Amino acid sequence: MAVWRATSAAKTIKTLAAPHWVAGAATGGSTGTTSGSVSAPLAALASGQSYRLVYAAGMGIGIDQRKGSATFLASGAMSGYTVVKFDGTVSTTEAPLLGTAAVADLAGDNMVSIGRWNGGTSAGSFYGLSGFSMTPEQGFHYAIGVPPAALPADGVTQCYALTAATQPTLSDGSATPGSVAAGAQAKIIFGAAGKMALDMSFTVGGKTVAMQTAGGMASPAAFVALGNGVSYSGTAISPFIYLMTDTATSTTTRAFMFVAGANAERLGMSFLSSTGGNISTSIQGTAYFSQTACN
Repeated sequence: MAVWRATSAAKTIKTLAAPHWVAGAATGGSTGTTSGSVSAPLAALASGQSYRLVYAAGMGIGIDQRKGSATFLASGAMSGYTVVKFDGTVSTTEAPLLGTAAVADLAGDNMVSIGRWNGGTSAGSFYGLSGFSMTPEQGFHYAIGVPPAALPADGVTQCYALTAATQPTLSDGSATPGSVAAGAQAKIIFGAAGKMALDMSFTVGGKTVAMQTAGGMASPAAFVALGNGVSYSGTAISPFIYLMTDTATSTTTRAFMFVAGANAERLGMSFLSSTGGNISTSIQGTAYFSQTACN
């Protein structure tokens, strides 16, 4: 079993107008897997708010982040979303729907939820695709959350522990969905000079990817700077965090994150890992973390 250890650098980015990778739909099955549950539906948005959404998928889609609106099944699973663009208008090119797919690995509460569309063909619009098809071993992984009205003050440190994750999948569906190791942790020091740390690993298809910021959780001085002049103080906008790690084996792991809940007590994440730029065999998944006491 190969294990890849990552060191890191990070930056914050703004919402993009299109996903990182767009290609034709893959062929897939029509019998999806349904599993999991949420403890409560997502809370209603305040006036003027938008959900924060991150996703990762095979089928040539890749990984990205969005803000916008969403629809949900009675189970609490996300059944579709729309994107609010920079100019405040709603995108007509990215508004996918669940279609014939099922939702597996459902988990969450009134602040954040995750799931994996699988085993069917999506509907709606996605950059000219007539639906993207997924086998039960593939998936469109998502994490969606309600942003805080205001972020914690400068200098506040919050720690997070893994609560739930979707089963990581290979983009080509060639392996049984895997798992995210228990015990994953994250820490954020909020503020204009904010930093964060992350320590987690996931396994699928006989490969284990260890995603750890420099110094891990035990070395605050080595935490990754959120940087780029983004202030966390006194803003109603929850910025997305983009973390990219590289290893000597040419494995690149990307993660998009957002905080959710009235006091930023949840952390949602999507991740994608590929070796040598080979997106066709990349690993994707989502997870969410809950605030815990800092050691």
